[in-house]
Formats: sequence, C-alpha cells, structure tokens
Amino acid sequence: MVDTNNTIKRPRTKRRKTIIYVDAATLKGRFIIGLYDQTNKIKHTLELGNSVKGINDAETCAVLYGLMYIQKSNNSNRHVLMNDCEGAILNTKLIELGHLLNTKLIWIPREINKADKVTKSKINKKKKVWRNLNFFKKLVLGDAILVRSTQKLPTDVIVNHLSPITKTVFEEIQEHKERFPMGMSEFAPFVSAAYKKVNLTVKKGDIQKVRKELCNNNLLTFDNKTITVVELNEA
Repeated sequence: MVDTNNTIKRPRTKRRKTIIYVDAATLKGRFIIGLYDQTNKIKHTLELGNSVKGINDAETCAVLYGLMYIQKSNNSNRHVLMNDCEGAILNTKLIELGHLLNTKLIWIPREINKADKVTKSKINKKKKVWRNLNFFKKLVLGDAILVRSTQKLPTDVIVNHLSPITKTVFEEIQEHKERFPMGMSEFAPFVSAAYKKVNLTVKKGDIQKVRKELCNNNLLTFDNKTITVVELNEA
C-alpha cells in the first residue's frame, strides 16, 4: 500500500535563459551575418547569397537565422534574441515565431551588439546553410524587404520589447498623459523623475536615447520640438 502522505517531492529544475546576439554587415559588397550565443559561447558566421536586397533584408535574415538556431537546439530554455535592427525585431511574423520558440526578441543599440565582431570573423558555415535559411525566409516572410513596419502592433508587444528604463519612462508617461504635448525642456525633468523612481542617474545623452526609442516604436512623436503621445493600439 502506497503512503501518499510521504511522497517524495523532487526539486524543480530551474530552466536556463539562453542569451543570443545576431547582426548583419557588409564586406566587399557581400552581406555577412553573425550569431553569438553568449550562454554557450558559440559563434556562427555566414555569407548570404545574391538574392539579399539590402542591409535591412540581411538583418532580417540574421534574426530568422537566430530563431532557426534556437529551434535546432531543441531545448525548453527561455531564450532572448537581440538585434539592432528595429524593422526585423518588430516584424510580426518573427515575433509570432519567437513566441512559438519561447523566445523574446529585443532591440538593442548597435554599439552593444556582441554579434558585430562575429560578422568580421572567418566564415564557418557552409553555403548549404544559406540555402536552408533562404528557403525558410521565403516560406515564413515571402520576398518583401523588411524595413520599419508601418503596421500597428498591439501596444503590449511593443512595450515588452523596450529597454527596461524606457519601459519605466513609458509607464510614467501613461500616468501623466494629460501633460502632453510638451517641449524638450519639460520632457527632460519628466524622464529624470522616471529614472529616480528606479534609483538611476541620468547621464549625458540618456534623455535623447529614451525619446528616440519611444519615437522609433511609434509611442511618441517629435515634431517641431514638440513631443506628443501617440494613440495606442490595444487590438
């Protein structure tokens, strides 16, 4: 007879988070993509074919390649895939594919993209890898060049892809929308107050970076030195 009161409780295994960077670059008229798996210290460098239509298309290939790499790893980890091209990171089809693979796509500034150096490394992936990538690109995305998307995404999707401090500023904005529109002179202390809430100090250039990220994600507009809150799309 089994004693149900003394069932052994096994400790839960904590799932690891895999951090992956991808980037694209041009070299002597060729497009190169690089992948850096920071968690497992793995680097891939791949030359793309002639069908690539520009750097934005190459960046999209880089993000898709990162997702294919994650799918091939066949594990249940949580993944973070980072790239410095907004058009690729905010593409709805890539975001949906990321959700299926338990992967969050995050935009980062170019200067902190660790895959940038990998694009300058010796190519270590064969041409058949590009053929596979190109096949899935056509299958998933079609032949469109992916630049900044004009389609409105649900606000929660956009906000989840903001950097942490910009997300804090955005939340502050939502609490005080009645104060907009405003000029840069009013916006600066507004952002400083948000930084103070999370015990951070504003450094030179931080306010402009926050404003640019919010504008790039269609959450604010900056026209004639006036900052306006964009009407949100909750659908």
